[in-house]
Amino acid sequence: HVAQGSYNMNKLAGAASVTGVNPVSVIGGYKNTAKMGDGKNAAFETNFVSDSSFILNIISPAAAGEVPAGIYDLRMSGVQLNVKGNMNVEVDSCTFEKFDVAVTMDSTAALALKATSFDGGGKNATAVYTESLKSVSVENCSFTGISAGEDGKGYALRCGNTSGDVTIKNTTFAGNQTASLIEIGHLDGKTYLYNNTIAGNGGTECTLSLGDAVMKGNIFSGNVASKLSTTSLENAYNVFSSTDEFASDLDVKLPVEQLPLYLDGTYDANT
Repeated sequence: HVAQGSYNMNKLAGAASVTGVNPVSVIGGYKNTAKMGDGKNAAFETNFVSDSSFILNIISPAAAGEVPAGIYDLRMSGVQLNVKGNMNVEVDSCTFEKFDVAVTMDSTAALALKATSFDGGGKNATAVYTESLKSVSVENCSFTGISAGEDGKGYALRCGNTSGDVTIKNTTFAGNQTASLIEIGHLDGKTYLYNNTIAGNGGTECTLSLGDAVMKGNIFSGNVASKLSTTSLENAYNVFSSTDEFASDLDVKLPVEQLPLYLDGTYDANT
């Protein structure tokens, strides 16, 4: 449990670690009088701040189980969360900003991101970078201000060699300038893209590399040079603001100027 307040991580030597035999949770947003077990999602803010790239390691040798390690109610500015150890991890109600890389994880466990925002501040950055995970879920999150450097690299979400499913739902990707917005590599499983808003993104190619994918109920609006790369695709009931080649007969394709009418419920297909 971490008390409310702002913590200057520059005073440490570039990194700090939280280690436990069992899955470890770091819970922010607490008054100085908080007691152990008060619960997560408190209303008080805890800030970890660094003006350089600082790494917070969460380490546990415990095998992946039903109880995840957790990061709750933290604002991380210039701080990278690096997960080590074969444990399931939940990141809930956090804010990451001004990062080079926000979240990294390399294991055979699962990662769940919930109600968390990532703002790269327009710099060359990657929000989430994982390798060899069992599964990844992203729900009610937002990704913005993420840009690629001269090497063209920089991802909102990059999941390599995932052995199971990647599910992204009710999440917003907006105002990013990177060639690879989402890149999913599967050993097995599918990418499920449900009810997301992908709007105003650019770069040399605003690419979604999804592998074996199912896309339903998403809104694509005003993306520059958008490109979809899949090994197989099932898509329906998405809304596009242009004539994207990957729209199916069951999708809705609208001129850009008509999209706001669709979103506020005043669109009339007969006019």
